[in-house]
Amino acid sequence: MSSLQSTMLVLFGVIIIGYIAGKVGFINENSNMTFSTLMLYITSPLLIISSISTSESGPIPVNIFLVMAIGVITYIALIVFARIYVKIMPLNKFELPVHEVVMIFGNVAFLGYPVFQSLLGDSAIFVSTIMNLPFNILLFSYGMYLFTKDITTDGKKGLKSLINPGFLAAIIALVIYLTGIKIPYVLNEIFASIGNITIPLSMLMIGSSLATIEIKYLFKDYKILVYSLIKLVVLPVLVFVITRLIGLDDYLIKMITLNVGFPAASMVVMLATQYKKSIRSASIAVFMSTLLSVITIPLIEKYLFSLL
Repeated sequence: MSSLQSTMLVLFGVIIIGYIAGKVGFINENSNMTFSTLMLYITSPLLIISSISTSESGPIPVNIFLVMAIGVITYIALIVFARIYVKIMPLNKFELPVHEVVMIFGNVAFLGYPVFQSLLGDSAIFVSTIMNLPFNILLFSYGMYLFTKDITTDGKKGLKSLINPGFLAAIIALVIYLTGIKIPYVLNEIFASIGNITIPLSMLMIGSSLATIEIKYLFKDYKILVYSLIKLVVLPVLVFVITRLIGLDDYLIKMITLNVGFPAASMVVMLATQYKKSIRSASIAVFMSTLLSVITIPLIEKYLFSLL
């Protein structure tokens, strides 16, 4: 069994447990609100810091500063693309921030790391970490802004909401990387132990949220299906063509193509829950795009990468 298959089994296993827990009443709406608050203020920030401080570089086949620049350019392009996408799609005010955020932010860690490792080697995990440095900064600033911008018309309050634990943790992680600061072993172990709760907790939230939706409706939301098609197929193909035309290294082409073709980040459900914005759409988007990515990621590797 490949690392990708193992990862998918773990992912769906935890979602199923969350679904069962939601059905029997062990996890309810109040529980999910507590989970989202816990992840927003404690577990996610600590995961961000511990993940960058424990990254091992090893031999890197590409210029790391070029990778950083590509990461910034990629996320800027995704933001622009997502803005156009939500303008075209017939979305209500609750669905709109969900669709815009999931188009920008993919599951670049939980799914990304094992996929990169299996297809491009151990060094690809570190390269991915550097390429996705904008992820945490933008998710907890721009992503949070998209969920909160209609809650208040006070510009100062809106700006203040961007200064949150996740955003500060992302800045700290960037400083740690650029300066080479070493976090004491015991402290980093504490951060990692607490931070590692984030991924299974977010999966449980997705499962319990899906428990409130009839199974037949999971495959009837055409907007989610359109999103999944664009995110998992159209974007990777488009990026593959563009990066080949500008003459990037094959290694970088594969990294960027995979990076934009990952399914929705599970953390989107946390934000949707925290700010009461279409939790249903967020949960279905993560579930459906993850399910379909089991097919699309191997196809990208088999057909697109064979052209290099």
